Amino acid sequence: MFTYFVFERGQEISSHSHTHEKLTLILKGEMQFKLGGEIKPIKAGEGVAVPSGIEHKAYAVTAVKVIESWNPVRIDYIVS
Repeated sequence: MFTYFVFERGQEISSHSHTHEKLTLILKGEMQFKLGGEIKPIKAGEGVAVPSGIEHKAYAVTAVKVIESWNPVRIDYIVS
């Protein structure tokens, strides 16, 4: 399953975890991504793998476009 998000500059995604594995790929812009205890700057063309159950959060340094891949499928994201 893939999702597409657009974040405004300065937008913060609060710390959370989930049972899903996730791959995040930055299409445009730059984010600060905290995974576990490590903060990583990621920019267009770069990504990060988030294992199941690991705390993470993100901050949009600039306006950002992101695509994410989820496993298993996020049932809560399906629109009928």
